[in-house]
Amino acid sequence: MEFLLYVNDKDEFAYARGTYEDLDNLLEPFTHNNIGSILNHIKNKYSITKHPNYDFLRKEYSNMFDWDSNRKVAEMIESIVKKKVSI
Repeated sequence: MEFLLYVNDKDEFAYARGTYEDLDNLLEPFTHNNIGSILNHIKNKYSITKHPNYDFLRKEYSNMFDWDSNRKVAEMIESIVKKKVSI
């Protein structure tokens, strides 16, 4: 199953579409608090913003989350997005 997000990254706007694996890679660098912020941002603004310390967090936290935990987040995001965007 695919997800579809509207992404705002440094004033550049684009649609992000992909599989759970793609979303897993997107969420990989973030702590749970950051993921909560991403979810709120999607709920409120239909978009996500790249964390300013993305590269640092990716390096520091890349091994912190396993695929299953990120898949749960992916399912939450997909549920939110399906209500807002026709896939």
